[in-house]
Amino acid sequence: MNDVVVNRDVLGDRAPDTPNKIGVFISYSFEIESLARKLKDKLQVLDDQNRLDLLIASDLGGKKWREEIHDRLTSDRILILPYPHRTMKLDWVCFELGAFHNAGTPICIMNTNLESPPDQIGEWEAYKANPIELKQFFTDLFERGTFTNGSALNPKLSTDPDFRQRLKDAVAEIQSEFAAFRQDEKFFARRIRILTPPAVSATGAKLPSKLNFQNAVVEGSDDALAIFNVQSGVAWNAFKESCASYSSTTWLEEIERMLQVTRDKILAHTLTPFRTRAKRCFIPVVSRIKSIEGVPSKLSVIFVELSGDMRIGAEVIGNYDAMPANWNVLFTLLDIGRRFRWDVLDPVRTALRGELRNESVEKWRAEAQRVLRVARTIQKELASIGMRGEDHFYAAFSPEIAKTLAERMAGYQEAEDQYAKAISEGDLDRTLKELGKISRFNVDFFEHTARQIHQYVKGLN
Repeated sequence: MNDVVVNRDVLGDRAPDTPNKIGVFISYSFEIESLARKLKDKLQVLDDQNRLDLLIASDLGGKKWREEIHDRLTSDRILILPYPHRTMKLDWVCFELGAFHNAGTPICIMNTNLESPPDQIGEWEAYKANPIELKQFFTDLFERGTFTNGSALNPKLSTDPDFRQRLKDAVAEIQSEFAAFRQDEKFFARRIRILTPPAVSATGAKLPSKLNFQNAVVEGSDDALAIFNVQSGVAWNAFKESCASYSSTTWLEEIERMLQVTRDKILAHTLTPFRTRAKRCFIPVVSRIKSIEGVPSKLSVIFVELSGDMRIGAEVIGNYDAMPANWNVLFTLLDIGRRFRWDVLDPVRTALRGELRNESVEKWRAEAQRVLRVARTIQKELASIGMRGEDHFYAAFSPEIAKTLAERMAGYQEAEDQYAKAISEGDLDRTLKELGKISRFNVDFFEHTARQIHQYVKGLN
């Protein structure tokens, strides 16, 4: 919290408060009225001697409310602004500050995730809405007389058990109210903007232009432009050529098509993922669209990189949709088998044989159960591509290959059940034995899927 310094000479020049009362104006934006009212209520609860003349705008009514606000702003000694998030509208607050400026003590109580008040009120005294600083605010106001030339408004705040409890309750309730309005703002650094350079009027003034892809340019953050090896201001068509040289341009085509739909129904949405030369995968998302007379003028796209915990099917990057349906299914099956093998089966078996061998049952059990969780996920993934049950699964293969594959896979479910039972009984050796069986079924799966693909390959020209 900033050190509080009060200009006593300025306070002495203020118009007089209501006799024996200190005028306090609580400034707020309409969307946080409940927070302003809660603050007023708690100030009243702690004001033992009724020394504060508290006002929020909603207390006023009638045609003269603007005049009354002006009178209060030019006479009140303290102005308090609850500031819960950076998107709070400050237009009316700035007007009130202008009337109050240099005439008293403005105080900002800001949310715990904010580092400072907004620039417009950067010189205000600031407290954070956490237990320590809220308590300090109430103590400064009522007990220390920090804002009232040393005159304590409630000297019993820390000594009287009743008021200590009231102070504790006030801090908890104000903190809770601020928490309800807290907005954690995190912006993706990787972003580009697609726009048409502004037109220039006869007087030399720059005029905003509606988006035209023939003349559009791409601007953006350095780390976003580095993905595509381009500089800010590159022409849209050159940007597309750079992308096409090493990656899919599907998402770019989707942007162009998106702007051809009914103008007033354009919505931001996720575009087709792509992979770079460095094998980094990104999901492009249209995050903002600015319009002129209903026609887009600027479009912003952010790029969310897929981490190790986020996966994208090879069918997206590999453009499986361009292949015949039977090829598409087989390559999707290969990718599922690949992930099950090298993302789960092998790492789990290595961990159970090595680093977790002498660990507690709870630790190795948690790792072993990964196989069962992923197996269930695979069942859902198969169902999503139309393979609900064994009949649909084996229909992807020729009758001959389907027959031998079914014979080889006949014991899979039993092996999985025995694996789960060994885990639940805490038998590590038996768990490893059943995991070995599951791994061999994975090999059989690869062998027969590869045989089927080989049959199709022989039919290519």
